[in-house]
Amino acid sequence: MLFGGLGIGLRRGLAQLPDAELGALHTQLTGFVVAVLAVLAAGQIGDIAWGDIWPLIALGAVVPGVTQLMWTYAVRDIGVSRAMVIVGAIPLASSVGAMIFLDEPFRTAIILGMLLIVGGAMLLAYERKRPANYRAVGALWAASTVLLFGVRDNVARWIALDTDLSGLGAAAGLITGAAAAMLMFVLMTRRGKKPLRQIRRSAGPFLVGGAFFGGAYLALMEAIDRGEVTVVIPLVGTFVIWTVVLAVIFLRELEAVSVRLAFASVLVVAGAAVVGATA
Repeated sequence: MLFGGLGIGLRRGLAQLPDAELGALHTQLTGFVVAVLAVLAAGQIGDIAWGDIWPLIALGAVVPGVTQLMWTYAVRDIGVSRAMVIVGAIPLASSVGAMIFLDEPFRTAIILGMLLIVGGAMLLAYERKRPANYRAVGALWAASTVLLFGVRDNVARWIALDTDLSGLGAAAGLITGAAAAMLMFVLMTRRGKKPLRQIRRSAGPFLVGGAFFGGAYLALMEAIDRGEVTVVIPLVGTFVIWTVVLAVIFLRELEAVSVRLAFASVLVVAGAAVVGATA
C-alpha cells in the first residue's frame, strides 16, 4: 500500500509542478530524511558498518536513483495507474533472478504467473481510450525499470544473507545513494540556472510522495531481510491494485481508470500471487 501512496503522491505533485527531475529529487530527499529518522529511532545508527552499507549506497545510485527518475517520467507521461500496471511485472523479474542467482527453488507456477502478467500487459497495450496527454514513451520508461528493480531485490537479499546489516540500515543505504546521485544529476544538468534556488522552492508538492517513498523502502528492506525474494516480492506486487483503488478515490480529476485498466491490474496481481503462492 505504501508504494501505491508513493504513486498517488507523486502524480499529485507533478500536477502542481510538472518537473520530473525535481520531483524525483524531492521524493528521494524526503525519503532519505524518513529513513535516517527511522534508523535513529530504532537505535541502529551505531550498528551500521561502512563495509556492509557501501554496496547498497552504490546500488541505490542506480536503483532507486536512476529508476526513480525513469519512473517519474512514466507517471508524467502515462499516469500512475498505467505505469503501476506495467511495473507489476517486477515480481516475475525478481523471482526468476532469485532462482538463478540465490538458489531459491524453481517452481512451475512461474510459467502461469508469467502468462497472467503478460495478459495484463497486453490488455493495457491495446487500450483504445487513453488520456488526452498520454505519451507512449512513458510505457517504455516504466517497462525499462522492471529488470533494474529485479536486480535491486536480489542484490539486497544477497547482502542481507551475507552481512549483519538490518533492513532499516539497508533501506537507508539505498536511499542515500539514490538521493546523492539525483542531487548530482540536477546540479550538473541545471548548471548556470540557479539549481539550488529551484530545489529550495520546489519541495512542497512532493513531500507526501517522498514520505511514502521512505516508508515503502523501509518496509520492503525489512521484509527482504526476513524472507525469501520469491515470497516477499509477489506480496509487494499488490501495490498495483492499491494504486488503481487510490487513483479512483484521489485522482478522479487527473486520470481516468477504465474497466480494461482495472482488469489488467487484476491479471498482473494474480500473476504475482501465483508466483509467490507455492513459495
